[in-house]
Amino acid sequence: VSHCTWPTIIFSLITFNSFGLYCLLFSFLSILVSIFFIVSTFIFAPFSFIFTSVMVILPVFWRWCLNMFPRPDLNS
Repeated sequence: VSHCTWPTIIFSLITFNSFGLYCLLFSFLSILVSIFFIVSTFIFAPFSFIFTSVMVILPVFWRWCLNMFPRPDLNS
């Protein structure tokens, strides 16, 4: 069983073996996917930061509102 290693890919490209071409395509696709993940992380990082800060600030703001305007006491 031959594995996806650079000597196998180079040898297969020299001998025009289809397995080496598949290996090359697969490694190229994995590199593309990793680049896409890095770029999307950089793109969506501000949105996730805003979302996290909102999720942190909202309960604090809600607590502050409840303290500022006390709820009517239902027991009295």
